Amino acid sequence: MGGADALSAGQLCVVLRSFGNAEIAKAVRFLADYDPVRHIVVAVDPNRDPVDTPLRLSVRSWPITVAAFHAEPYGWARSLNTALGILPLLTEPALVWTLSNEVNVTPAQLDAMITAASHEDAICGFATFADRAEPSYRVPRNTCCVWRRDVLSDLNGFYEGGDSTGGMEDYELILRAHEQTGRLPTLAATDVSLSIRPETDMDAKLALEASAMSAAEALHSPATVAAVRRHLRLL
Repeated sequence: MGGADALSAGQLCVVLRSFGNAEIAKAVRFLADYDPVRHIVVAVDPNRDPVDTPLRLSVRSWPITVAAFHAEPYGWARSLNTALGILPLLTEPALVWTLSNEVNVTPAQLDAMITAASHEDAICGFATFADRAEPSYRVPRNTCCVWRRDVLSDLNGFYEGGDSTGGMEDYELILRAHEQTGRLPTLAATDVSLSIRPETDMDAKLALEASAMSAAEALHSPATVAAVRRHLRLL
């Protein structure tokens, strides 16, 4: 992978969030052999973890560093921030790949996101998804996004205030990053394969995410919101 070649070993960490998915070990097994991944951190919702995922992962032998923990209380942003707090113990990766195990990303797509995020003036390299054109799927999502670690650190991580009201902590971070640094996110991969869980009520999910995006925008200036929405072609 061209973009990965420019990075030294140990600079890409994957952060996964697990809630009610006993198959997360399969995703970790795949990622552990996926160059250039060097570290994996798994934040687990203890209330929806029937198989004790941290224990299951800890008893296995992995070729790279794998850390898993129960996030209590669990929240979208809070679990990510707790995972980010672990990273300095793992030799401070330069890039953080937030990923859902419902995503099937190709090496070329990952390479493009790494390359985009490797630029010093970047916030992240993000993906959009096949068969998803709704506004909340056209912005950087922690479903599949490669973030610069220094940006996450400088901005003190993700906003946890939306954990109980629909999330979209990723979109809020983009707004905050632009307001404070003038930077904008880079669309690096398109048509990434995403499998929606069959039990998901998409109408309710999209309505909740639209509300969460509006709440995130209310935290920032109209000029910031307009600039980011224009850049992401949401206007």
